[in-house]
Amino acid sequence: MADVVTLGIRQLADTVRAAMEAGEDMTVIITGWSMAPTLYPHRDKAVISPIGEGKLKCGDIVMFERADGHAVLHRIIGIKRGAEDERAVFVMNGDAQSWTEEISGEQIIGKAGYIIRKGRRISCDSPAFRLHYKLWSLTRPFRKSLIAARRKMRGKTD
Repeated sequence: MADVVTLGIRQLADTVRAAMEAGEDMTVIITGWSMAPTLYPHRDKAVISPIGEGKLKCGDIVMFERADGHAVLHRIIGIKRGAEDERAVFVMNGDAQSWTEEISGEQIIGKAGYIIRKGRRISCDSPAFRLHYKLWSLTRPFRKSLIAARRKMRGKTD
């Protein structure tokens, strides 16, 4: 059985980056709500893998490090390509969020290759998982209202 280590959000980026540089996968427990309904905290885990030679694409879930040192697991929803001497800019969005942020490729630590849910491994590249993303992405213009309504129906306030 693998060791379970509890890390602070700022330690996570360095620890996962070290695993990626060593060519190792690392499983992280989801702790926040920003990727719901795709990923739920304390139920789902993400297997983060080195990116390697593969190209990143829209729909991929990646771990990246914000300027403040926080490690975040969000989805790529756009890629802005610059001139040949410029690097790509990635447009990121949590599935439960209505706003986006832009990051550089250097901020990306690794890519979620699998989700572990109730002991079952789900490939992030499977047709069903990709279809879920495509359908959910259509809700982005009214996602904030949709999530607020869902929380109200469940009796949650925050």
